[in-house]
Amino acid sequence: MKRGLSLKWRSAALAAVACLVPLCGVACTSSDGDDGAATGGGAGMLGDAGATANGGSAGTSSAGTSSAGSGNAGASAGSGNAGASNGGSAGAGTAGTGTAGTGTAGTGTAGTGGAVTTPSEPLSKYIVVDQFGYRPGDEKIAVLRDPQTGYDSAESFAPGQSYALIDAASGAQVFTAAPSAWNAGATDASSGDKAWWFDFSSVTTPGTYYVLDLDNQLRSDLFDVSDTVYREVLKRAVRMLFYQRVGQAKDAEWAGDGWADAADHVGPLQDHDCRLFSAKTDATTAHDLWGGWYDAGDMNKYTNWTANYVVQLLRGYFENPSVWRDDYEIPESGNGIPDVLDEAKWGMDYLTRLQQTDGSVLSIVGEAGGSPPSSATGQSLYGPANTSAALSSAAAFAYGATVFASVGNASLTSYAATLKTRATQAWTWAVANPSVVFMNNDKPSGSQGL
Repeated sequence: MKRGLSLKWRSAALAAVACLVPLCGVACTSSDGDDGAATGGGAGMLGDAGATANGGSAGTSSAGTSSAGSGNAGASAGSGNAGASNGGSAGAGTAGTGTAGTGTAGTGTAGTGGAVTTPSEPLSKYIVVDQFGYRPGDEKIAVLRDPQTGYDSAESFAPGQSYALIDAASGAQVFTAAPSAWNAGATDASSGDKAWWFDFSSVTTPGTYYVLDLDNQLRSDLFDVSDTVYREVLKRAVRMLFYQRVGQAKDAEWAGDGWADAADHVGPLQDHDCRLFSAKTDATTAHDLWGGWYDAGDMNKYTNWTANYVVQLLRGYFENPSVWRDDYEIPESGNGIPDVLDEAKWGMDYLTRLQQTDGSVLSIVGEAGGSPPSSATGQSLYGPANTSAALSSAAAFAYGATVFASVGNASLTSYAATLKTRATQAWTWAVANPSVVFMNNDKPSGSQGL
């Protein structure tokens, strides 16, 4: 199986979802363990992943100059209801008026104070802040870094003796302090930097700020202090899966002009007429297997991975239902159901198509590659059922039956009942067939290329 880089960043995004949820008030209890692909074991939980570091081992998180929610999401940070990009004028938010979310924090609706203009002091990559922002009651540390080893070892930075936290709307210094050396001035092995901390945790007033080196007259990027700094981050992490949907038209309204694409893998002999890999011309093996999400650069759809993604999304909702909103800018937004559940249902619906009448579940669907995906014309092929796919899907069906039934939506309650039946059928088949293995992309098995 080719897992590919895109699988890694998708898993990272789901891990971010799992750990952004506890930042809204629930403990993160995910356990480690990869699930298998077509030949692997049952679905496991992704390991913990930090949403962002206020310091890390030496507090040397990334420079924080890139906008939150960039990449596939294709939307600049701060594009919420009241969002404005860095230095933009205040927006009229749904939760009051005042400063719109800055590009780095992307919070939009919770800004306070007046309009924010770009500070006059030069931006320094050596003054590092959390690009997502900080919640009022949390620890707040800016990291000052002086490169010692690594790619930027030829550069240097000598922090001044006094630093200030500046209210970006008023220009007022709201807090000043001397930086403190990290680890007695030792060089951090992971970053190759010496580091200092400027701790402004005592500042709890919401607003847009930056850190200023008073001696060198250099500043950090803008950031927000707000109870909602992780809201936009969580939204963008979930939206990532919309761009990975197979068979979904990526209309510009939802995807943005730069990522718009027609529905993919819906042509002749593709997902709606998917055939067994070993019987490509036998129409009697055809199944309608559209949907799901791309796995890696090869665009395959591995059942165990899909089941795991579904479980992760459902778990995120179930642990803290109140943090999830219905405004994630996907086609289902505004339907009265939190969009994280809409996305989980997209994956769950695909799993139901993979389940056979005897309760077994197909192991993999191999997709032709193309860029954009709608340009792919090759045949879609599937691998046979195996034990791990049945077990992983049984877990997803069973958990989905619990979570969807808890929402209080009549349609989802009915859907949950069907999932309970499917879970029992998949489990029963797996118990009766405990050792069915299928090796995809395996020469001895004759499955090369799948």
